Amino acid sequence: DGHRLVFKRPTVDKITASGPLSSRAEHGRVLLLRGSWNEAFLAEAEAFDGSGKGHDDQIDAAALADDVLESMAPVVVAFNPDIGYTPRDA
Repeated sequence: DGHRLVFKRPTVDKITASGPLSSRAEHGRVLLLRGSWNEAFLAEAEAFDGSGKGHDDQIDAAALADDVLESMAPVVVAFNPDIGYTPRDA
């Protein structure tokens, strides 16, 4: 049918918004899908200073996605070789 869009305006500064994602990454809890975009994303992450003066769109988006995903109810994923991955309520 379609997708539901939710628009969310920032309510905190960039450093505060990216803090939880940064912490998870430092503890090995962030995985990147291998792709041609990895090098540019990681370079942007390493250069990120929260000033908004450099390239930070990917970090802003990743921090927002992290916030949204962390606020969702947990989902248990079971693998059935006949049908693939099937999400279930936790």
